[in-house]
Amino acid sequence: MSLSPRVNLKIGADIYPYWQTVEITKHIETIASSFSLSISEASGQDLSKFPISINDPAVIEIENEAVISGFIDSLDLSYSKDTQNIMIAGRDNTATLVDCSAVAERDEFLDQSLQQIASAICNPLGVPVKAELPTKIAKFKINPGEKAFEALDRAAKYQGVFFRPDGLGNLIAARIGESISDSALIEGRNILNASLTIDGSDRFSDYMVKSQSFNEEKANVEASSRDKIGRYRPLTIISGEQISSDQANTLAEWEAAVRAARSFSLTIETPDWRDASGKLWDVGSLVRVISPRLSINANLFIKGVRFSKSLRQGTLSTIDLTLPNAYLPQPLFEQAI
Repeated sequence: MSLSPRVNLKIGADIYPYWQTVEITKHIETIASSFSLSISEASGQDLSKFPISINDPAVIEIENEAVISGFIDSLDLSYSKDTQNIMIAGRDNTATLVDCSAVAERDEFLDQSLQQIASAICNPLGVPVKAELPTKIAKFKINPGEKAFEALDRAAKYQGVFFRPDGLGNLIAARIGESISDSALIEGRNILNASLTIDGSDRFSDYMVKSQSFNEEKANVEASSRDKIGRYRPLTIISGEQISSDQANTLAEWEAAVRAARSFSLTIETPDWRDASGKLWDVGSLVRVISPRLSINANLFIKGVRFSKSLRQGTLSTIDLTLPNAYLPQPLFEQAI
């Protein structure tokens, strides 16, 4: 396995290209990508004069393509008699949204677009929003003490999108599975290792949703959906909002579909960071996976990617996949926003 491609750490005008281990991680459920870099060398340099500090603005490039633009989170400097070790870790600019509370000028939005709401939450924290989301939300409220990402995530689910960093320090929006990789992951060709887990502990045979109707005072609403798992395992879901019978059915069907899909988890290691078309493997897209030994020949959803490089293992992409329905947009009804 090759030790290319080259990974650069840029701090201002300074470029640091030589790293013995590299990890760059992206996941659909985290709004900020992360990185860690390390190098070991002969002792002798004065580590107290190391030129990088926490909170320094940092850019991670893969072959001159920016994949993370954010800040240094931590430094680990150590030495022994013969060697000294330097490890640097950081995250995208969007990590501020994960760590910090929402501090928008107002906490309630009426008849505003998702783009307007996202900008109001992100701009005070220094995160530009680069997304065209014109559809309006009738009513949205930031909860007291809520982290910025928590509020964004709630608003995004209402319109069936997810927020993610663009590698340049901005926040963008995408729809689950709207892109399909130009290449496939194929056993015997570009799959080094594969591990499949099927876990049925969070699946149920019958999903029953109960709520109070908002049309008929004190009238109970009930709906159900079934999942053929081979044994009786009922689950009752109490909706905290007033919903109609049709909405209760939608919620029951969503629970069954998402839980069934999330029971399937596949991890694949491939020697390349890029697909056959030259694009870096990325989260949120679909890819064809063909593995006869695991009885898989399907388009699967990429939920996580980790690029790694080391002297021992060479260059690897570790790709976490699941069934496309695992991230179906959650049905949220206007009364619940």
